Amino acid sequence: FEVMDPIKGAQDVIRCDVCSDNEREKSPAEVHCNTCHTNVCSPCVARHMALDKSKKHDIVLFHVASTEIILPSCSSHPQLKCDLFCKKCSIPICLKCLSSNHNSHTVEEVTELCQKIYKDIQDETKEIQQHIIPAFEKILAEEDEKLKILNEAYDKLDSSVEEHGKDLHKKVDAVMSKYKTKVQQKKQADAKILQQQIEEINEIMSEAKQAAVKNEALLKSKNASSLIAHKSENGNLSKVPNLRNVIPPDFTPKPIPADLLDSVFGEITDSKILYKKGSFVQPNNNQVAAVGASTDRVLSTFPAPYKQLYRLACTRSGQLWTSGNESTLRCLNMQTGSIVATAVLDLNPIALCVNTANELLICDGITVYKRELTGVIAPCFSVPFGWNTEALANSSFAESNGFFVFLRRDDNRQSKVLRIVDGHVQGEYQYDENGKDLFNSNCYVFFLAENRNGDICVSDTSSLVVLDRRGKFRFKYHGKVFDTFDKPFLPRGVSTDSQGNIFLADLDNRCIHVLDKDGRFVRYITCGGSLDKLCDVSCDENGRLGRLWVAERLTAKVRCIEYHL
Repeated sequence: FEVMDPIKGAQDVIRCDVCSDNEREKSPAEVHCNTCHTNVCSPCVARHMALDKSKKHDIVLFHVASTEIILPSCSSHPQLKCDLFCKKCSIPICLKCLSSNHNSHTVEEVTELCQKIYKDIQDETKEIQQHIIPAFEKILAEEDEKLKILNEAYDKLDSSVEEHGKDLHKKVDAVMSKYKTKVQQKKQADAKILQQQIEEINEIMSEAKQAAVKNEALLKSKNASSLIAHKSENGNLSKVPNLRNVIPPDFTPKPIPADLLDSVFGEITDSKILYKKGSFVQPNNNQVAAVGASTDRVLSTFPAPYKQLYRLACTRSGQLWTSGNESTLRCLNMQTGSIVATAVLDLNPIALCVNTANELLICDGITVYKRELTGVIAPCFSVPFGWNTEALANSSFAESNGFFVFLRRDDNRQSKVLRIVDGHVQGEYQYDENGKDLFNSNCYVFFLAENRNGDICVSDTSSLVVLDRRGKFRFKYHGKVFDTFDKPFLPRGVSTDSQGNIFLADLDNRCIHVLDKDGRFVRYITCGGSLDKLCDVSCDENGRLGRLWVAERLTAKVRCIEYHL
């Protein structure tokens, strides 16, 4: 509790805040008023209490003040402090509240609750520092080693091709050069995959370290409100991403007749080795293009101003709201990609949608906000205690203030969809007719859309679940229609057009699955295999059937696609 005295320039004790305005005339503080957060010497105690007789001054010894929890003032009885926490209402209360509005409610002392939260934060920080971060450091080291081995193997492969070429006549030089180019291109593609995985792991480690720093700051905090609002991020941080193992191909030289150099020079083939986490085979552009109609084409492409792009939503005014890996959302012009407007949250946005009034809805995990056309951002729905928002969708069958929200519990054991109108819950959908969960709560990304027939479409990382407007289960789509792709089905963004067709982005297979309103597979949209890491999709809201906007996560590019069904 020692500070630098501005007059003497040496260490000095903390002095009384009441004595005098002259720092040299102030006496050393002996007590502390928890009510006013004021340091007071003994002679000034009566003077301090007389300055505001409306308050009940809580005077404690100065050395005790730093160890006591700073209790919040009661919103109903401002002259009192909130000593208790109502478990039923999930709010701090004072003794008067307990005998009135919260009579018979189960309560707990705020200080005891804060001590439990301190213990939980300590445990979380310990887990991050001793388990989560070391685990990702180990994975990162393994990925670095894979990249090293991959480069060595490709160097060896390159040498094999070159040695085989030297044994042949000069006529094979052009063919050899062509094959070496293929090797380099494949090496770059495979190395890019591992490099992207390394970047993803580094990003998770950075988030884990930030969470540890945040928790350490909370451990030093005395603010009960901040402690109560704390939500653990360890569940998401401890999830290891779906890492792919990339194996360099083999080169098999063949005896070559002089007149068949180009056709029998050799082959660069994918390795058949399977890893514990599954095989990884990259489909080439021709394979992907074969499953999509040749009439699909990318009309325009522009970069979004994010390191990574996560979500997008079309408006009815020729604009596109987007969000990425930061707290600022940006509205872009559909033609040029220029920034038209912005919206900033305190926390990073989880999901977004645009309602029928062209207003932006955003959620940050605990609150849904509405950005009005004037630019004002205000809360419009608070998430129930113990739940988190994961996805949003506009409700076209309600007024402009109606929307859907997808919620998941903190422990990831339950999830549900709520229909919200005028800030109140009008429908809740969680179980099917047999009482079983409709949704897979163990997934880590969710998307939501309402179809033109009132169906509710929920996309997670494993399937698409569709309910009717009453919340009754209709069908589930797992993506396993044809054995076209070697990578697993990883659904992301979902959207619907004016005909009721459903468009579902597939993250790793560079395509969009098209279903009719009854869940029957129509076809894939691939644009010749030019799409990459599709994380979200939004149908054009200006009535232009056949226009689709997609977001690429890693490239942070927005593409406008023209398709024909």
